[in-house]
Amino acid sequence: MSKVGGALPSWYWPAGIPRRVPVAQQPLGRLFRQRFATMKDRIAVADKNVRVSYGELLEQGLSLAGGIQAAGLTGTIAISDPDPVESLRLCLAGLFAGRRILLADPADSAEQLAARLAEGNASALITSDGAGPAQAAGVRMVARSELQGTFSEAGTAIRATEPALLLPTGRGLVAHSHFSVSAMAASMAAFIPRLREIPFVCTEPTIGSWEMLTGILLAISQGKPVVFASLEQFDTGELADLTNGAYMIIQRSQADAMLAEGRTPPMISQAANVFVSTGSFAPRDGAAGWKRYVAGRSFRSGDCPRSALWFPLIRHGFRRMDTDFRSSMSL
Repeated sequence: MSKVGGALPSWYWPAGIPRRVPVAQQPLGRLFRQRFATMKDRIAVADKNVRVSYGELLEQGLSLAGGIQAAGLTGTIAISDPDPVESLRLCLAGLFAGRRILLADPADSAEQLAARLAEGNASALITSDGAGPAQAAGVRMVARSELQGTFSEAGTAIRATEPALLLPTGRGLVAHSHFSVSAMAASMAAFIPRLREIPFVCTEPTIGSWEMLTGILLAISQGKPVVFASLEQFDTGELADLTNGAYMIIQRSQADAMLAEGRTPPMISQAANVFVSTGSFAPRDGAAGWKRYVAGRSFRSGDCPRSALWFPLIRHGFRRMDTDFRSSMSL
């Protein structure tokens, strides 16, 4: 029987919802392999070009994981791919194979990427074409097209408290254990139960930010679609059957730009929930002040009404469940 632990979130928690949330103490790779197998026909990932079911995502991930194993890639594996769908496939494949995954930002300069690889002690970098920074001495460069093989569970047994994902921040890499990532998704699902039942819209070109990863992992843990596109692409209506009534997370800079213009894109008014990431700093005079600022703005007719205001997602609310990679390797 799988072990189940409990997470006690340190952030604001509404009355009537138990503070202690049950969390499966399993590595993410095993957890997702089991869950994907039970919902194979549901749409897992979509963008303007593709729609992938959970069954297809599982098959593709296992093939890539087999390729990672066959290539002898061990330890920490970095991923830098401008295509977020491919990044997610590779991330899941690495977790299936029991590897630590460093989600690099494709927009980083060669010097920045080399520094990330050195800090995370990455043994390999997987990219779309196998190219990487010349400064990354000792790091093996691998093209994603090279990764094909038969998956084996051998060597994938790891503890849930071991690091699973390394994410870049302004202060360096931060490691999140398998347990802390599961706890994050479970806490969000308990805090806002509606999010368990609706798709997640990802508007950023990278999956490596904590905010986007929050939405992605919550969606796939509940068997819901993750839809990738820019706000402008969503507004063409190509993905309306998946995005209407979905939820999304946008950056504070995006929200500020909308407020300055006095209009919101149609996708905003079609979403069930829009979260504004305020980051780990106090915006304006704190989150409450920022909400008052939004509430005080006027919108033109037809735009998102003030009764459907944005709720700030305070990223640092989860940070007590995170592990600083530079000082410790376990919770």
